[in-house]
Amino acid sequence: MNQRVKTILLWGVLIFLFLLVVMVLQSDGKGREVDFSEFQTDLNSGKIKEVTISGRRYLYVRNSAAGLPEKVQTVGVEPDREFNKELLGRNVWSSTRRRAMTASSTGS
Repeated sequence: MNQRVKTILLWGVLIFLFLLVVMVLQSDGKGREVDFSEFQTDLNSGKIKEVTISGRRYLYVRNSAAGLPEKVQTVGVEPDREFNKELLGRNVWSSTRRRAMTASSTGS
């Protein structure tokens, strides 16, 4: 291989690695935002494997069309016991995070 081709390949790899790092750093780990109706569709179709609920915010992992896990988030209703039973009935692992009380949330 001549030197010019090696240089071009090296620059291509470096650009690819740079773009990969930028994409990873921009990802906040919370996944993309979807409507709550899409969450319900995913739940009914059995795509959801785990859910973390914090207030009205749902962060969940679903199987993508390619069969890979995908992080997704939505805003929905406050969960109650019936909803938690539905999650358990569908073999969905769930956890609830309590929000810290602040002066603005306590009305002080």
